Amino acid sequence: MHSLQSHHAAARSLLTLLGLTTCALVAAGEPEKGMIRDGGARALLIGVADYNDPTIPDLAYSDRDIYALAETLLRSGHYSPDDLIVMTTDQPSADRRPTKFNLQVQLEGLAEVQGASTLLVYFSGHGVGKTVNDERQNFLFPEDTDDASPHRLGETSLSAQWLQSTLQRMTGFRAHALLMDACRSSPDGEKSVLNQWTVESKSKSNQRLDVRPSGPDLQVVYSAAFGDPSYEDATLQMSQFTYAVIRGLEGEADGQHFDETRVPDGWVTVSELQAFAANTLRAMERVQLPYLGGEYNSAVVIAPSQPSVAERRRAVRCPVARREVAEAAEDALRSYNGSAPAEFLRAAERVTWLAECADDVLPVEVIGDLHRVNALRAFLVQDHRTMSLTLSTLYDMGLDPLEGVPAPSAELQTAARSANTRREGSAYIGHPSGVEVWVNGRLTNERPAHGVAFVQIQNWDGTMQPGAWLRPEQPIPAIAAPPSDAWLRPTQQALGWGAGVSALAGAGFLACNLLQVSSFNDVAGQIAAGEGIPEDPEAHLEELQRRANACATGAWVSGSFAAVLGGTSVGLRVRF
Repeated sequence: MHSLQSHHAAARSLLTLLGLTTCALVAAGEPEKGMIRDGGARALLIGVADYNDPTIPDLAYSDRDIYALAETLLRSGHYSPDDLIVMTTDQPSADRRPTKFNLQVQLEGLAEVQGASTLLVYFSGHGVGKTVNDERQNFLFPEDTDDASPHRLGETSLSAQWLQSTLQRMTGFRAHALLMDACRSSPDGEKSVLNQWTVESKSKSNQRLDVRPSGPDLQVVYSAAFGDPSYEDATLQMSQFTYAVIRGLEGEADGQHFDETRVPDGWVTVSELQAFAANTLRAMERVQLPYLGGEYNSAVVIAPSQPSVAERRRAVRCPVARREVAEAAEDALRSYNGSAPAEFLRAAERVTWLAECADDVLPVEVIGDLHRVNALRAFLVQDHRTMSLTLSTLYDMGLDPLEGVPAPSAELQTAARSANTRREGSAYIGHPSGVEVWVNGRLTNERPAHGVAFVQIQNWDGTMQPGAWLRPEQPIPAIAAPPSDAWLRPTQQALGWGAGVSALAGAGFLACNLLQVSSFNDVAGQIAAGEGIPEDPEAHLEELQRRANACATGAWVSGSFAAVLGGTSVGLRVRF
């Protein structure tokens, strides 16, 4: 995959929400007077990684970032699973696919909500910016965008301006936050100049704000300036914007403002987040400048701040006795609550870090609990693919996937049964070729000698497979192999069989040729000796010569097929 891919990493903006914890809620002070709190909030999270139109390149991280964002929101305690609408391209339910029609239907449903606080809409996918009648327009690409040509933008994409006006008409929410991680570059290569709505900030950074007329309850953040791309980063395994947003939501954005420095109050607002992201991304290798729209002085709270990942990890001191890992995994499972999962998700995060620090190989039972924790995390954020993989791995290990889970819901039980009926078997692979293996978040095929490791496969195109917790000697489950394995292995086998059949046919034709040449020589010898001369010796010899030539041609063609098919089969196996 490309180390940095221009794209609409929008989903990461929201990913931003990644670190919130309810303990931060307790410790934090009350929001300033006039701030719009995030209680009773809803979130529409949209990630478009795969496009139907083959001319639109797919993205590496949009779906996965949406799931990480959903987990962050749930961990904050401000949102329950019922408050989240997750729309990604790998959703099994057709009405949760991020098509243009489905997005419009979900927005219509949200317009019926009354008495809520904040509506957060997050889009991660492709986008473009274009000047229309001297006015800047931004367009987002849903999954079914079928033509990215400039003259059809209005028909096949979603206008960001239309989306903003739609949100402003939703009177059931006191505040709206729209974050878009998408390119804003012009499809025809032009970089349009800023129009009259652009103003200069009074801050020291001289950051320009993309301000358009909007209601005081709407805040909009673009991941890049108009005319510029938004980048994914293979090293970060997310977009650059998401990286900055996550750091900001974990507390670094608290108190950040362009025109003044404020005392952190334990809450992160949209404007604080954009200010921090702009300062962070300005220092990166590929600079992009997030823009803030709406009322600059509006104080729409996204979430409470929390300790950074580094601070939280410092609480886990390596090495860790495997007994402590086992107890932490059991405690995490006991804390599971499908309607209020914040405590469970915080415990699940801690268990993951403890497992990486285990001082000895973990028994199968403990690894099973780790898989159950991961399956529950995936279930809560509606990551059906990872959930199915993890539950299938538990079945392959001979374990009950829901053992130790308190009061599993009917939906969770159905998901477990479905994973058992759909799983692809218990085959294992060693190290798939043509891909890279990540162990505990690092690019390496070396696993720790003790404990367990979280192993993921990165495909040749840069996309990541769902991971699995594995002991040092445990092979990678085939169900975690790259999706290309589904057709590569059968293709390799078919090519191999074809090469074998062609080789046998070639051998037969060669034998035929040798036989005909031998007959030709025998007849020619008889004629020379004046014995057993055929009635028409010349015609007889010509027929033998023709047969010999035909067999020789068959041998050459079959041999060539065998070489091509066999070489292709071997090449695929070596490459993949």
